[in-house]
Amino acid sequence: MFKDAKQIANKIVDATTGPLNTFDQTVSENPDLIMPLAALHASIVALSIAGAVAVIRGHQEVRIAKEQTKQIRMKAMLEFHGKHHPRCRHGHHGKPGMHHHNPRMLAQHDDGE
Repeated sequence: MFKDAKQIANKIVDATTGPLNTFDQTVSENPDLIMPLAALHASIVALSIAGAVAVIRGHQEVRIAKEQTKQIRMKAMLEFHGKHHPRCRHGHHGKPGMHHHNPRMLAQHDDGE
């Protein structure tokens, strides 16, 4: 039983080290491949870092845009609260939330999309 397990373990080790041994042999036989392989790996790392930075900047821009939108809505709510809208023909605002120019209703409509 232990011999079978040991044989299976040896086969697994041989299977996993096979590609490494092949790579080592290839590099030792062709040392001129070291620089192109190093350049290839460096370019992959550089592209990964650049992609990660782009994603982080994109998330920051989205957060900034959301905050600016929130501040604009709050400012609009403060400015229009209790004032007569110039295009209103009926001269009053009625109940809050019922008027079609109410910034809260506009904000709720924008949030629902």
